[in-house]
Amino acid sequence: MKMPLVFDENGDVSLYWSLDEARRNIEEIDVRNNEYVAYDAAGRMLTLSVMNDQSIEIKLAEDMPSHAHDLVAALRRYVNSRQARVDLDSLLLVELLQLIDTGKIKN
Repeated sequence: MKMPLVFDENGDVSLYWSLDEARRNIEEIDVRNNEYVAYDAAGRMLTLSVMNDQSIEIKLAEDMPSHAHDLVAALRRYVNSRQARVDLDSLLLVELLQLIDTGKIKN
């Protein structure tokens, strides 16, 4: 699983730089209600589930990154909500992640 993990909750996008951070911050009830669409940084869809002990399990749903386009759209929303002065349409997935990773965009 490649970090960051990107969680899209009905258009509200959050990034997590570790599995533990994601597990601490996403809500059990939202996982149960399928409120999140989640990806790793490669564009692979993630599956989320609540275990018997109420912990949240996050796993890859696919081996090949077939959701990169959806991930780019989510990252553009994320960047746009934090810094509108960037030409988002021209940025590729790797460029969006670099912009975020360098600290120019804060979560």
